[in-house]
Amino acid sequence: MRKAAGILMVAFGLFLFIVMVSDVRHYDVDVYGLVFSLLLLIPTVFILTAGVFCLMRKYWKVCYASALVTLVIMIVWLTSHAADSISLAWVVSVVGTLPIIFVSLTKKEWQEIQG
Repeated sequence: MRKAAGILMVAFGLFLFIVMVSDVRHYDVDVYGLVFSLLLLIPTVFILTAGVFCLMRKYWKVCYASALVTLVIMIVWLTSHAADSISLAWVVSVVGTLPIIFVSLTKKEWQEIQG
């Protein structure tokens, strides 16, 4: 389950990165919009690195925090874009919910390595 959580977080991070980069291209030269999009890249990079840590079975607290960030981003995305595409809303809700469950259930794997 740890590997599945890592794969889901890496996939979600890559999806967010692609969305953010495509949004940056749509801005003309609006400095505020560009800064806001660049600030949104910080959680994306955090999710990507924590997904890799999850795959390597390192830093459980970082993986758990990243799974919480993924859940928060999923909730924000669903409240703002849920009416756009029902199927995409289902995918985002599954990808946002499963990593937090998987990381929580596999906490014992990390404790066995460190102890």
